[in-house]
Amino acid sequence: MASQTLIDYAGFVQLPVVPGAVAVNLASLHQALQRLQPPKHALIVLPELWATGFAYQDLQQLQDSVVRLDEELRCLADRFDILLAGSLPEKKLGQDDVFYNTLKIVGVDGSYGFYRKKHLFPGEEKAFCGWPFSSPPVQTPLGNFGCMICYDIRFPDIARSQCQQGADMLLCASEWPAKRIHHLRALAISRAIENQTYLVACNGIGRSGTVDLGGHSLIVSPDGKVLCEAGVEESAEVLELQWSVQDEARGQFRSFAVATFPFSAQMKIVTPEACAEDTEKRWRAGQRVVFIRLEINDSFAMAVDRLERARHLGDHLVVAADFPESGWQNKHNTCRNLLIAYAALGCVGTIFPFEKMTSAIEHRLKDCSYLVLP
Repeated sequence: MASQTLIDYAGFVQLPVVPGAVAVNLASLHQALQRLQPPKHALIVLPELWATGFAYQDLQQLQDSVVRLDEELRCLADRFDILLAGSLPEKKLGQDDVFYNTLKIVGVDGSYGFYRKKHLFPGEEKAFCGWPFSSPPVQTPLGNFGCMICYDIRFPDIARSQCQQGADMLLCASEWPAKRIHHLRALAISRAIENQTYLVACNGIGRSGTVDLGGHSLIVSPDGKVLCEAGVEESAEVLELQWSVQDEARGQFRSFAVATFPFSAQMKIVTPEACAEDTEKRWRAGQRVVFIRLEINDSFAMAVDRLERARHLGDHLVVAADFPESGWQNKHNTCRNLLIAYAALGCVGTIFPFEKMTSAIEHRLKDCSYLVLP
């Protein structure tokens, strides 16, 4: 297999993100790059929503300016012969007031690909919606880049999945608050160690609404060493990457590549009582349980589609399998085989026969469910 040319330099531009001030933030980026004079073929990471901030009330009016930023970034990339990675609000198709938080990697040829933020910070990211699907690394002529946006870095599976798909290094654009800045540092180091790869995290500074942003952008090596870390002031840094360090870190073992299958279809088939107990524990832990009654006489393809859509609405899916009138008792083996088939689906958390559920168990399940679907 032919080896790929990997990027020689990586860094960040830590900016004060002024909410809603696209022209001001763009000018700050121009000035920062002019001062930095990054070497050719460097990758420079920008903060989350670097041009708009969380200007919720203005996102619709800012869209024309935001769309033009793709060309502005391409021109900057061309001028310095670099790659730029930063997130911007992307209007969701068909919904004028709903947006994705989308990170693009832009070079001299334009955008090489994008990553949409998966996890939104609870209760605060109004007007945005999370991308429910996994995203592959962004492929560029200078390597494949696994991406995260702010809160995403708290979820190890995002970085791990992208590294398993061939990401050469990890990026994180954020607007992380000062009061939890030690979390960002610890998480960045953890993601680098877990995946034995370089990680560049760029954070904003200044004030976003009522939140003081914490800065402290950093570059972490594959062995967990912090190679460079900013303070709370405007800052731009770039370092030469030593890929031999990554080769050495991955030489004896590759922990991120391990993907043992953690489920058994048989273990997902439970009694209604056990399901209620499990659901109550998940509710106390803060999980959003979706409870659905599934008529088994639906076609399997239709049922799978319905279950997958239901699973996207929460964190765990409980299925009450409603068999035809012939019933569980009369066709026990057939029904059991059908339960196993549905339990084997990755979207199903737990499953049990509907006709075994009492009204008391049903009330317990519904009381602890985030969403109940007919």
